[in-house]
Amino acid sequence: MKNYVLGAGGHASVIESIMKKRGVKLDGVFYDGDGPNLTQAPKIDDFNNVCSYVNDGRFIIGFGDISLRKEWIKKLEKYNCRWLTIVDKNALVADNVTIGEGTVVMPGAIINSGAKIGNHVIINSGAIIEHGSIIEDYCHVSPGVIICGNCVIGNSTWVCAGATIINKIKIGENVVIGANSTVISDINDNCTVVGSPAIVKKLYK
Repeated sequence: MKNYVLGAGGHASVIESIMKKRGVKLDGVFYDGDGPNLTQAPKIDDFNNVCSYVNDGRFIIGFGDISLRKEWIKKLEKYNCRWLTIVDKNALVADNVTIGEGTVVMPGAIINSGAKIGNHVIINSGAIIEHGSIIEDYCHVSPGVIICGNCVIGNSTWVCAGATIINKIKIGENVVIGANSTVISDINDNCTVVGSPAIVKKLYK
């Protein structure tokens, strides 16, 4: 079965590196010619016809923007796409952690006992997910984030670089947590929070 990455920028190049270390062959990246071309894998200059390749292999999304990721996942799932999950060899993942399909865990990440990681999630370099925490689908946990024990991070939430979430916190869906913020209380859906302690700066409908 062939393995494909959708996108050829910086995030895709990290995925390619992880696959090489894991001995997983990357058969091609889909490249539209407009963005950075940072991967070394064979390019497939057929971006608008990605769905025609679904029956040929497994896919992983190679860009970090949550909305764009969800858009392509929705398109591909109409064709019963199979998804590739990649965990870097230098990530530390407890034996009883569950990781969903299409998710990537990057170098130096730590995911401790009983954590649950959803589908199409990015656990970026050096992020720490402590025991019993749940990261729901489509989330992006950026480099250096610390999520303490027994937290819940809702669907499509972006935790920006260096943020800390103390234990037993529940974060809603479609939330952006600003870089280096410290979250010490629950956060509702559809907002941006920043600061230490983090406070709501913007609400979305």
